[in-house]
Amino acid sequence: MIASIFTLPPRPFRKVFCLLAVFVALALPSAAPAQDQPDSDKKVFSDKVREGLTKFGELQSKEKWDDALALIADLVKTAEPGSYDEYMLNYIKGQLYLRIDQTPKALAPLEIALRVSDQHNYFDDKEERTVLKYLAQIYYGEGSAKGITPARQQECFIKASEYIGRLVNKERTNKSLNPDDVLFYAYLLLNRVQVNAEKPDPVLLKQTQKLSEEGLALTITPKAEFYRLLLSTLILQNNYVDAAEVLELLLQKDPTSKDNWVQLSAIYLSLGADEKDKEKARENNIRAILTFERAQAIGLLKTPKDNYNLVGTYANIGQIEHAAQLLETGLLNGTIEPEKTKWQYLAAWYQQLNQAQKAVTILKEAAKHFPDSGEFDFMAAQNYYGLEKFDDALMEAKVAATKGLGDKTWQAWQFMAYTAFELGKYEEAVEAADKALSFPASKKDAQLPGVKEAAQKAIDDRNAQTKALEARQKL
Repeated sequence: MIASIFTLPPRPFRKVFCLLAVFVALALPSAAPAQDQPDSDKKVFSDKVREGLTKFGELQSKEKWDDALALIADLVKTAEPGSYDEYMLNYIKGQLYLRIDQTPKALAPLEIALRVSDQHNYFDDKEERTVLKYLAQIYYGEGSAKGITPARQQECFIKASEYIGRLVNKERTNKSLNPDDVLFYAYLLLNRVQVNAEKPDPVLLKQTQKLSEEGLALTITPKAEFYRLLLSTLILQNNYVDAAEVLELLLQKDPTSKDNWVQLSAIYLSLGADEKDKEKARENNIRAILTFERAQAIGLLKTPKDNYNLVGTYANIGQIEHAAQLLETGLLNGTIEPEKTKWQYLAAWYQQLNQAQKAVTILKEAAKHFPDSGEFDFMAAQNYYGLEKFDDALMEAKVAATKGLGDKTWQAWQFMAYTAFELGKYEEAVEAADKALSFPASKKDAQLPGVKEAAQKAIDDRNAQTKALEARQKL
């Protein structure tokens, strides 16, 4: 699955947004007394609150913030629920907490101010947008804090996305969408999705995708983050075809991005492997090849793993000869890890290409890289036998048997016994048969004892003939 290969974008804005809001001196209204203002929705303090706030200006000018907070806290207790007093005092309290960099404590008063304003339209449009953004940013900062529980994190991200979502909806209604706000909203939704990446919420995913596409359409040169967001949503939905198109667009903008080349190659490889339609599978494998070669042309995707993936992809589309050439070059110059299986593939490919002698050469080269194992020597022996080069086959089999093949060592001695017997080298045949028969596994070959007996009989007959000839020569 691609999700196991590719990483989603990191959460943006890991540090809380800059919340050092410039604290504006609160000009206390000099309106008529409350009894002269019968409309409770008027933006006027009650007499009691107005009187209490006369001390606020001095505390503010002297930056006695603790005293100022204590004053506001006492006044809040006297405010009528839903009144302008409650709204404004909480708004001031929230700004004070922001001013002294105690942002989490600003949440409750700012939310109260927003709730009361929603009832009576106290905030003007600019102020409301500012508060919505602050609330979203603070909740995001809380959710990103170290050591937070998953449940609390999700709660914070939900609240943050609700506030920034409300802001974005206002901007959308007023046709004044801010790309940064859309981006923040989309990232928040993606963070909520990532909490359970194994079973992502399809509704949130679609919403994030829609926001990403909306952000891309806002400007002529959209931010690359919108492409990455869109890419993440597509991958999480297993829509690798469209994900590849997004990566191609990203690489047009920045062809030096190694991560994008890695993701694109992995997607094409995955599509090629999973596609049941042979023609479509071939197309995706060709795209993977072109991706590797385009990246390598600018010095990227040149790791041993990348080089071997390129080899394997050529093999997948039936270009065995080219795959073999690439693999041989890589194994010899070290740009591909010289693992046993890779040497075995290379030898097998040359056999498939009817280049048996070349296969033997590769096997003997491989044997140099694994001096303690007789595996490749034994394979070379078998290939020599196929070429009817029996003496060479016998020699390589002896090397293999001497080095050892683990629990299969007896097979090398067995091969030697039969080959030596065919060549009339009966002493070698008997010796090899004896060594093969010393392994319990040799019992699988019921004919081997007979080969030994036949070889021994040939030796005995030859010796008898020699003795008889010597006797006649003495007469």
